[in-house]
Amino acid sequence: MGVEMEGAAEIVKARTDKRDYRRIVLPNSLQVLLISDPDTDKCAASMDVGVGSFSDPAGLEGLAHFLEHMLFYASEKYPVEDSYSKYITEHGGSTNAFTSDEHTNYYFDVNTGGFEEALDRFSQFFTKPLMSPDATTREIKAVNSENQKNLLSDPWRMNQNIRNTNRSSFHPPGQPCKSEHLQILVKTVPIKQGHKLKIVWPVTPEIRHYNEGPCRYLGHLIGHEGEGSLYYILKTLGWATGLSAGESDWSLDFAFFKVSIELTDAGNEHIQDIIGLLFKYVELLQHSGVCEWIFEELSAVCETKFHYQDKIPPIDYVVNISSNMQLYPPKDWLIGSSLPVKFSPSVIKMVLDQLSPNNV
Repeated sequence: MGVEMEGAAEIVKARTDKRDYRRIVLPNSLQVLLISDPDTDKCAASMDVGVGSFSDPAGLEGLAHFLEHMLFYASEKYPVEDSYSKYITEHGGSTNAFTSDEHTNYYFDVNTGGFEEALDRFSQFFTKPLMSPDATTREIKAVNSENQKNLLSDPWRMNQNIRNTNRSSFHPPGQPCKSEHLQILVKTVPIKQGHKLKIVWPVTPEIRHYNEGPCRYLGHLIGHEGEGSLYYILKTLGWATGLSAGESDWSLDFAFFKVSIELTDAGNEHIQDIIGLLFKYVELLQHSGVCEWIFEELSAVCETKFHYQDKIPPIDYVVNISSNMQLYPPKDWLIGSSLPVKFSPSVIKMVLDQLSPNNV
């Protein structure tokens, strides 16, 4: 068959992980990770396709998401509509998929006895799917309905409902923020009661330096809740009830470092003061320099978390790993970016310097 096999030795796993792993490269160059777990009551599989909504053609926004829906219906080998979903359900399993900016992920779990046939039904989506006109019409309505529902969700609204300035749509690669997108304040009237302040900087993606973990280091400090931290001050002043910090909305070409603060009514009246305190804290970090002991402490905590993590359901586990397979070398498929091990003050300082008032 010409299938290349590589043993589990090159794939780093947690000390408490009793599962076996084998990487296979198929003749068509697709990478496969096989996981053997004698203790599992469910089998699971995930296929991560490196195409997402960023590939939607102009005028056909939502096409990748629509295709994700369509593949579930039927295939040449299994032409009865929805027979795949019915088989999975009848054999104690569940199935779903999601479309992100640059990926589409399909996944399922099922009782162990039904795995082989479920996998065969699943695989037919990607080789010989059927797309009947009737199903197409129905699924266009379903995708539109899903979008209508999202219009009442604040996180989705923040990503759409924006005025037309006759600019061409964004397509990667590249950094989406130009100078006119910086140093601006956007106010949104929320549906959900409460006040939230988000401060966002475009930064170098941590995926390029995941062994050094610059965003994880900075998120650890800026998001710290102990005495002397930014949150401790805001809480003492009665301005905030929660604070988180770290990288978000990243790709291989761009990323954002986001500080999200849950405000009290009083805090909402002091937004400028809060932003000023955040800038002061970042300035303090820049002046005090990068500390190796902090990195080593963070690295040790991350290592303990990884090696003694709880097992999660197989269906979630395969989705996580198949997503990682798009981004990392095989040895880091299970680790991803969760183990910063290389102390590099210059890399951390590079990202820290990007957290400036001019760049926000």
